[in-house]
Amino acid sequence: MTAQATPANQPSSQLDSAEFTLSRPPRSLWRDAWARLLQNKAAVGGAIVIIIFAVMALFAPIFAPYNPLELHSGKDFLPPAWVQSGPNGKAGSPEFLLGTDTFECSAARIIECPYTGKKLALHPALYPDVGIIHVHESDVYGNVRVRGILKSDNDLARASKRVIVTCERLITNEEIRRNPTETTFPYFLVDAVCEVPYGGYPGTMAYEYFSDEDHLREWLKVEEDPVAFKEFLQKNIYDCKDHHEYINRNGGMEKMLQLRTIEHLLHKEGRR
Repeated sequence: MTAQATPANQPSSQLDSAEFTLSRPPRSLWRDAWARLLQNKAAVGGAIVIIIFAVMALFAPIFAPYNPLELHSGKDFLPPAWVQSGPNGKAGSPEFLLGTDTFECSAARIIECPYTGKKLALHPALYPDVGIIHVHESDVYGNVRVRGILKSDNDLARASKRVIVTCERLITNEEIRRNPTETTFPYFLVDAVCEVPYGGYPGTMAYEYFSDEDHLREWLKVEEDPVAFKEFLQKNIYDCKDHHEYINRNGGMEKMLQLRTIEHLLHKEGRR
């Protein structure tokens, strides 16, 4: 910035009438846009994120060396993943189905793709001898209602040779007929119905109760020690005459009410 003025030794009357001219070097539109961008913190943050994604895209083969469209990884006929060195001298790998004992314990078969020549694992359709499904509601005939998101319950009911349904509560057939569109699968797929309140414990039952995370953590931890795990099963499974006794040994109704409170998020109501 420059200022042009009359010399200092001129009279004050001349200084009063002097014209001051202020000017600055001209700036291009790009430099002006860049200056404005740097002043906008949100825009700078967004630019950094875009640059990070661009770098990841350019160097994707380094971050993810495996092609997600490649069906054959060259890991076939490897021993189970936990084996250091198998009979063929190769170490196990969890990278591919054919490199684990899942294949050996299943009814899968290896075929050669007639189009690509690659080896593929084919799984036959599953037809369980008995399927046991825990649901929210059922009448005595086996017309079932399941609340929330379905997983494989529908498929299991249709694929199994025999189906046993356990339910949180029995309801009347009149209730089923009142709103038949809520029936998840019908009576002719079911062979037996048992009313087992809290039958999904220690897991989650949507809109009923949350999973017992403490008990599940204990279960996972004790599995690491075969002796401790045997004692755990004896206490919680073999020595329990029914499911209610199992629940009573792990907190009883007080625990179930706590899990129900968590499932409905009632424990957070007072924090608003």
